[in-house]
Amino acid sequence: MDMKKTLTEGDIFTFRCNVSESDALDLFSNPLKYFFRDQTSGNQVKISENRQIVDASSPWRVDIHPNSTSSFFLFELSGMVNMESSGTYYCTRKNVNNSVILTVRELTQDVKTIDFSISALDEFGVPAGEEFIVTRLEGQQDPEPKVVHIDSGYYQAICNAEEGIPKPRYVLKSGNADLAFEHMKKVLLNSATSDLSCHVENGEFAHHLKFLLMINAGHPEMDCSSPTVATGEDAEFDCLVTGKNLKCDHFSWISELDGSPFNNKANYTVDCQVQESGNSMINVLKFKNVMSSDFDEGYILKFENHLDETFQTVNKLKKKKKMEIINSATTVVPFGMMSLLFLSVLGLIL
Repeated sequence: MDMKKTLTEGDIFTFRCNVSESDALDLFSNPLKYFFRDQTSGNQVKISENRQIVDASSPWRVDIHPNSTSSFFLFELSGMVNMESSGTYYCTRKNVNNSVILTVRELTQDVKTIDFSISALDEFGVPAGEEFIVTRLEGQQDPEPKVVHIDSGYYQAICNAEEGIPKPRYVLKSGNADLAFEHMKKVLLNSATSDLSCHVENGEFAHHLKFLLMINAGHPEMDCSSPTVATGEDAEFDCLVTGKNLKCDHFSWISELDGSPFNNKANYTVDCQVQESGNSMINVLKFKNVMSSDFDEGYILKFENHLDETFQTVNKLKKKKKMEIINSATTVVPFGMMSLLFLSVLGLIL
């Protein structure tokens, strides 16, 4: 029955075969041979004859050691193994036929320090502002997820592990979604993103570093008036918008019924003005001659920017009650009559 041996790549493998002293005299005519049979293909390769290595570029060497009693000579095949060294080794000569089955395991060494960082990118794609880092130190447990408060925007994510055998593999995750990743990537983080994590794997070792993201709302605040009107009157939604870096291009008035924009429709006009600071905006949708069907519509002021941040408010017209219509139609007393009445009352008092 063949002996079995398991080593890790990089270990030194030794395989010994004995030749008796009496048989040693004819080693030149009947040499001791070492062979290797591949575990997968079954191909057989001769390694040596006596001490002579067949392939000088191979990692093998053969040494001969006489034992203490000089009753036999000990032949020893030795060499550093790799993943291709797995297979059956045997030596053969008259009266000698020994073998060993070698299995070589992949060498694995855990990585040392792991740094996972995110930093905001400016408009030119250059890291700017604070860098957030979570670190796993060599020989320690993975750290707890780190909570960070950031603004929506593009960020540079970098995950880097020191050393490790085999070379570590990186996986960047947002939620349950895997993102294509070597060890550095530009990522968009907005209010739809709750976490970002780096997974480092090498051989039997795996580590997980995570950020829990508390992202400041990327959308602005919108405060819109709700006009009360009657059919045939003019009306407008006046919206005060506050936020950062406001731009009219990021806002649109659209129909709740069919999603069509109002700036292309008759009887509607849109007016937008941004303060110089960029932190405040007036956005107005104006109606000319309100129709009865306008009361069934919803008027959406929608915000959408280059960061895929979206936000919207739905606005409705309020219909005047009959009494309000009657009161608004009451005849106004001419200014001259009011003046005479005021003077008469004044005369009575005096």
